[in-house]
Amino acid sequence: MQIRDLARLLGALSITDRLMIIGCLIAAEDSGLSQLEICEITGLSPRTCSVQLEAMIQADIAFKKSEKNNLTFFANFDVLGELFNHMCENYGYGLKKSAEKQNNELLTKSHINQKNS
Repeated sequence: MQIRDLARLLGALSITDRLMIIGCLIAAEDSGLSQLEICEITGLSPRTCSVQLEAMIQADIAFKKSEKNNLTFFANFDVLGELFNHMCENYGYGLKKSAEKQNNELLTKSHINQKNS
């Protein structure tokens, strides 16, 4: 994944309303949700929901399907999976090492405390 793509996708998820919407769409899995359902779940106004959904579609983190004059919105699991995998693979190592270091320090302190008791 190119750094520009990464920044674009992270930017698309950097708005609270969009995080609420993508959370709903991820939870809905392959069923998707109508805009009305998203509004009911999130408490967002129809206008706000519409604007944010269109931005998310433009960013390719969501898509819509039209069936019998009804629009259903879905999370783009392929793009989101690639984003999350990229973040874990490229940035997760440092977090893992930091957690391991903290655990080692805690174990060392615990061991020293047990010796002094």
